[in-house]
Amino acid sequence: MFGALEMIYSFVRRQIGLRTDVDSATGSAHAKLGYIKTAVAAIKKKGYLKTSFGTTSTSYATALDVAGSGKLDFFVVTLSTNSTPGLKITVDGNVLCDYTLGAGTSSAYYYPIAFFPLFADATKEIVAGAVPTTQYMSLNLEYKASLKIELKTTAGTATIRIGYSIDT
Repeated sequence: MFGALEMIYSFVRRQIGLRTDVDSATGSAHAKLGYIKTAVAAIKKKGYLKTSFGTTSTSYATALDVAGSGKLDFFVVTLSTNSTPGLKITVDGNVLCDYTLGAGTSSAYYYPIAFFPLFADATKEIVAGAVPTTQYMSLNLEYKASLKIELKTTAGTATIRIGYSIDT
């Protein structure tokens, strides 16, 4: 009789396993639970973020530098004084645009009206105008490894507001 209980205990112990079992899809119950926990933690969840960055630098200053994947949804550049802002957007290590946006006043807002690589001339895709309301264009510009946005200005402060999503 004692041998039968030992056999049952041994069988149950092999099936349930120990907490120290290595995560495995085919191992004991403890190993499978560890495997499931690791797999669930790896599932990507999307997050939406907005940020704002201001600079007085005449050379490019990094406004946003994101590693991972996601989408750039919108941006708006504003000025504190009459100046000429510059904008550089790098996606997955490739410079998508490096524009001098053109002279603007303190009331100018720069925002995209078309997708970037369509024109070599920034004035056809990024316009200066009054405060945009419904004029924002959702870019839905996907990045798989990284997104970097840099800003510069010739005078005063240039500020950029950015809306983007990330896969975390």
